[in-house]
Amino acid sequence: MSSVHAYPTDAERVQLAVCLRELADRAACADTMDEFEVLKDGLAPLFDGLRCLGWPVSIDVLKAATRQLLEGAFESAVLGLIPADAMVTGVRIGTDGATAQVAFADGPGHSGEAKTLALAWASALARALTGLIEEMVQPSTGNT
Repeated sequence: MSSVHAYPTDAERVQLAVCLRELADRAACADTMDEFEVLKDGLAPLFDGLRCLGWPVSIDVLKAATRQLLEGAFESAVLGLIPADAMVTGVRIGTDGATAQVAFADGPGHSGEAKTLALAWASALARALTGLIEEMVQPSTGNT
C-alpha cells in the first residue's frame, strides 16, 4: 500500500484495517528483541491509517518517526504519530511489560498490552485506527 493516496475504495480501507489489526496483534506478542523490527514495519501502516481517516499528517511526520526509531527513541517514534487531539495513556508494569490506551474524540478507547511501552502504544493506536476504519466501511457494506 502506498502512503500517498487517500484510500478511496472500501476494499483498500478493509485491506488497511486488516494490516493494522495484524500490526496490533504482532506488537502485543512481540518480544523486546523484536521491538525495532515490529515498529519499523508498523510506522507506514499507522501513518496510512491516519491519512485514511483524514488526519492532516505530512510525510515529514513519518520521516521524523523513522529518524527517532533509528536513533533508538522507540516511544517517541510512536507518540509522534498520534494526533494531538487523541487521549493517550501508558504505564510500565514493572519488568513484565506495559499497557497503553489511545482514544480519539469520536471513538472509544483502545488498549494494547505488550512487552514495552512503545509496542503497547503501537498496538493501541493500531486497534483504534482499525475500529474507526471499520466503522467507515461498515455502513456501505452492511446494505449489500
